[in-house]
Amino acid sequence: MIYKKIFLIVTIAISLLNAEGRCQNSANYYEKNFASASNPEAFNLAWARCEKSLGNDEASISAYERVLLYNPNNIEAIFALVPLYKKIGMDREIKSVFADIDETTLTLAQKKELSSLKGEQSMGIATTISASIDYGYDTNLNYNVFTQNSILPVASRQESSFYTLHLKGGASYNFESDSSYSLQTNLELYKKDNKEGSYFDLSYAKLDMGVGYNTQTLSIYLPIVYSRVNYLDRDLYQQLGVAPKFTMQIDSGLLLNLGVQYTKREYINTTDKGADDTLIDASIGLYRFFGDSFIYAQFDYGTNKADSSIPSTFTEYDFFHIFAGINYKLEEYNANWGVNYLYSRRDYSDNIVSTTDKRLDEFQQINIYIKKALTSNWDIKLEYSYLNNSSNYALIDYDKQISSISLEYRY
Repeated sequence: MIYKKIFLIVTIAISLLNAEGRCQNSANYYEKNFASASNPEAFNLAWARCEKSLGNDEASISAYERVLLYNPNNIEAIFALVPLYKKIGMDREIKSVFADIDETTLTLAQKKELSSLKGEQSMGIATTISASIDYGYDTNLNYNVFTQNSILPVASRQESSFYTLHLKGGASYNFESDSSYSLQTNLELYKKDNKEGSYFDLSYAKLDMGVGYNTQTLSIYLPIVYSRVNYLDRDLYQQLGVAPKFTMQIDSGLLLNLGVQYTKREYINTTDKGADDTLIDASIGLYRFFGDSFIYAQFDYGTNKADSSIPSTFTEYDFFHIFAGINYKLEEYNANWGVNYLYSRRDYSDNIVSTTDKRLDEFQQINIYIKKALTSNWDIKLEYSYLNNSSNYALIDYDKQISSISLEYRY
């Protein structure tokens, strides 16, 4: 009897080894022939199953993602991707998969399985972390800082190399497994050190906390926002306000963003109190996605109002911003390149000294970058920006260039 058991165990082991060997051979076949597949959806689905059975999570994920490129409603690929994403901490991708599912096409059994997957994902706390370190060169540190000579005593141009450290972290907690409501918080820390001109070193911290609401086509976040800035060799100011954000999915590739902001800024030092102000602004933006590439445009309009009974000159102004850009995915190189453009106009309430002309600033910035993925978590980025502020107030008429290389991490 014992010999029969041993024989059975050996037979099963040999069968498993043979199956693994066949799958390994199949994986090699898929890799060599995927470009010429007559049915890419079925081909990549078989490839994904094979890689999954071998324990190759990243290869399996890539194959399942290719299945969804050909058929976004392939239920097998969707249900297989969620636990794989969860295993390696890709929470954002899980949310994206859920958002793309058309639940009206699901059977009762599939809806039950989807509900179970969503419950597993939404229970507990989901976190995101990103960090970057930059090294670069700035051709004009001393620009558009303040308009008061008592605050900005030096008006000469100053160049310097610099490094920056930028950290971001976020967490969200869903109230219930079947609830669209969540508590969210985000923390951002930034530090810039200049080799020359330490007077212009900058560091700040920003914290927001609020309630979120998410469905397949709508996302709402209602946060309280606090920030504190250290600049010009001192603890400069703090801000406190609210900044609701609304994102709506108009169709499968188009997003509409709406936002409002009400923020009060308080300067820490008594000598700067005249610059205390309140910001009120509203924005509207559109994002159009083409696979992993996208274009966007956004318009902001707002006003700054002085809070001091004896306000500093040029504290009050109306403004509008226009943002536009493109991000293009280079699939064959696993890289992205992009261009961003900003136009801003400020109409001030105060006249320029010794004239009857009110101050007017027109600011433009163009930013060009290319980012290459090194691993699933690490990127390297090259970036160049040109900035120009055209103003009838001579102290603030300037241009500058910034070049940098950065290493970025995300989890």
